[in-house]
Amino acid sequence: MKLYGLRIRNFRTISTEQVIDLSRGLTIVGPNSSGKTNILKAIEMFFTGYDNRLGYSVDDDLTR
Repeated sequence: MKLYGLRIRNFRTISTEQVIDLSRGLTIVGPNSSGKTNILKAIEMFFTGYDNRLGYSVDDDLTR
């Protein structure tokens, strides 16, 4: 399976919709606490669903 794009909204600290084009690859660069790991966690959540091995809980990650 190959992902060509990713759209994330209301996940962890990503509150507004973010659209990421993956057709040419992806390099994630940014300062600390800018949401780099949240992008990777969203991809992991896509593949593993709510029953993932890390015990993801939407209640713990929503932006408040």
